[in-house]
Amino acid sequence: MDRFAFLIQTPFSERDYKRFGVDLLLKRGIKVDILDLTKAINPGYCASYQVNGASDYKGVHKIGSAQDLDRYVQAHPGTMYIDFIGGRAKTYFVYQIFKKFRSVYAVFAANPLPGFAGKHKKRPSAILGKLPGILKVQKYKEKAFYYLFLIADRLGLVQKPAYILAGGLSPVNCVPSKNRNTKTIYAHTLDYDIYLDQIKKGPAEKSRDYAVFLDEFFPLHPDFLVQGDENNPYKQDAAGYFSQMRDIFGKIENELKVPVVIAAHPRAKYDGAKYGYGDRTIVEGRTCELAAGAKYVLLHSSTSINFPVLFKKPMVFIMAPGIKGSYYESQISGMAGMFGVIPYTGEPGLGLEETMARPAGSFGVYKESYIKTEGSEEKYFWEIIADKILGEIKENN
Repeated sequence: MDRFAFLIQTPFSERDYKRFGVDLLLKRGIKVDILDLTKAINPGYCASYQVNGASDYKGVHKIGSAQDLDRYVQAHPGTMYIDFIGGRAKTYFVYQIFKKFRSVYAVFAANPLPGFAGKHKKRPSAILGKLPGILKVQKYKEKAFYYLFLIADRLGLVQKPAYILAGGLSPVNCVPSKNRNTKTIYAHTLDYDIYLDQIKKGPAEKSRDYAVFLDEFFPLHPDFLVQGDENNPYKQDAAGYFSQMRDIFGKIENELKVPVVIAAHPRAKYDGAKYGYGDRTIVEGRTCELAAGAKYVLLHSSTSINFPVLFKKPMVFIMAPGIKGSYYESQISGMAGMFGVIPYTGEPGLGLEETMARPAGSFGVYKESYIKTEGSEEKYFWEIIADKILGEIKENN
């Protein structure tokens, strides 16, 4: 097995090229293909969002249909597939084809967030606002096909994963589900690779004290184009979100006596954008560095929480008023609760000191559960994965 093929659901970018360790794998003599299934499973994505820093890597294959994937798999026996798409109604055909050719694949599950879905109370207005969508036949069809997928999975009609690529010790629930032959490889989150690079650079320079906000490009994140926007509380009022966040940042700056700097999400587009954070500095591509040098870290519930946990920085979980009553309220409150605090809302009588998570035992617990186990190697993610998978194949041959 000398070829890895990554299955992705959005166009391949330069950031993905680095995250997937393409150079590292190529230097080890492993061929690397990217199977871009955007057209097949998210056909409206590119029409609504232009990818930042699209890659010109020659190993990208555009997969526009089940027939395209069937032809690729048939033409490339012995390939190890890396699954970044996950099982749902629109991707069922992938695992049927894998079953047909007995393909070997690994599920990427190394960048998880704790889940608190379903623990919030929906506001009546939010429920009423969903009625038109609930009545759409398409939504019923997608849900029905997903349950059929689960039944097919239970009956063994789709291919099971050979490997689960994990970070911390948190349980991994994947679709298709694992079976007794599935092996879990514990490495760490992809953010840990960036952390290792930052450590090699030495201590972060601090020209001044600042608080950094780990931006999620909320509520404009292109993932809403993939997952649907029914959980987006600002889908009709993006300007309202930024107005509320500017107000909250102003209060934080007054209380902490430091400026707030925005660490832009990798897929954010703020240059000339209609919405934004006022005159605050927005920095692209340096989230880890900014977290390393910050005096405080502000966030909602981003996966980039990995950086302040690893660098042991005081954290404040932000709850803008419009988030209350939504899915994200339970997510942010749940995350804050893991560190023994409540979210900061900017409301009178609620100071930052009582909402600030300071480095303590909870940081270590979070690292072990969601970032990196104590016994996993201090190497880059794809070095660990390649060593484990190819080493096992060599032993069995």
